[in-house]
Amino acid sequence: VVFAVAMTFKYIERFVSMSYFGKALSAQTEAGAEYSINQALALYTNDSYLRTYSQIYLIKVNSLSKNGTLSDQDKLDLNNSFKETVAGATLATTTDSQNYLNFQLLGNVYQTLGNLGVKDVYGPAISAYKSASLLNPLNPGIQLSLATSSFLNGNVQDAKKYANQAL
Repeated sequence: VVFAVAMTFKYIERFVSMSYFGKALSAQTEAGAEYSINQALALYTNDSYLRTYSQIYLIKVNSLSKNGTLSDQDKLDLNNSFKETVAGATLATTTDSQNYLNFQLLGNVYQTLGNLGVKDVYGPAISAYKSASLLNPLNPGIQLSLATSSFLNGNVQDAKKYANQAL
């Protein structure tokens, strides 16, 4: 009876977490999405929730970086959002290391941060995309992302090679 009650409680937590996850996906504001995904992750952790968590913070990074002049609080928020988006994507890859979407997201996160001026992130982006490519070798989008990151990293030969593989 105790085991049945414990298992029922766990499944109720998962069910409630799905509700919060749905709210995060349909939220109209960054703050609402952030609150809902944090509630979902508090109840149950999986790679899909972690990818969404990372994407929410990536949106936050993009919106903060578009502001011309940042206050001290905005700079602190931007730095925290950088950390959270990388942490969420990295944790997704460790939670499910067989899902190429996790590695593709991690590569996208690093590439986006590189586009925003963060130094030395194209190497980790290429590494993440290579891991995604190993898990899904027939996906030309991953090859194109590899080509883009290689080009932005200054390696034109590899960029051409990946672009040709995508074709």
